[in-house]
Amino acid sequence: MADLFSNRINVALFHGNIQDNSMFSRNDAVVVGHYQYSCRKTRNNSGMPYGFIHASYLDVTVRNISEIFEKELLSTMTTNEADDYTFLFNADYDNNLRIKRYDDGFIVRAFPIDIVESFSGSKEGNEDDGQRIIKIKMLITSIIYLGESSLSLNITNA
Repeated sequence: MADLFSNRINVALFHGNIQDNSMFSRNDAVVVGHYQYSCRKTRNNSGMPYGFIHASYLDVTVRNISEIFEKELLSTMTTNEADDYTFLFNADYDNNLRIKRYDDGFIVRAFPIDIVESFSGSKEGNEDDGQRIIKIKMLITSIIYLGESSLSLNITNA
């Protein structure tokens, strides 16, 4: 069986911008099972993007979302305002469960536009192995890419 890239990377999703609040806790994180987006921009001769991004959608699948995160997401959806969401790859936490370091990441400012919830599982004996799967669709207005060298690339759709 082929070793999938996604089997080696853990992606944590946080509500908010890590550049504004570096005190994210492991308890605030939602584990991302899958995400997908495409970002189309014009590049100059040096290869740097410029101008505006074209409207892009971000699809995220999470399992067992926390009640607090879900309430924040639904609240943002009802206000029709964009909010920040931070995705961190292979985050490590200190003894207080605060983020110590991460490999890479990105921050999206986006409008949550659709949430689909499904539940599947079976019950054998006294064990319930059911899982709640949440699929979130967002309209991206900006993306900030974060690297281990603390450099960031800000792509904004004004």
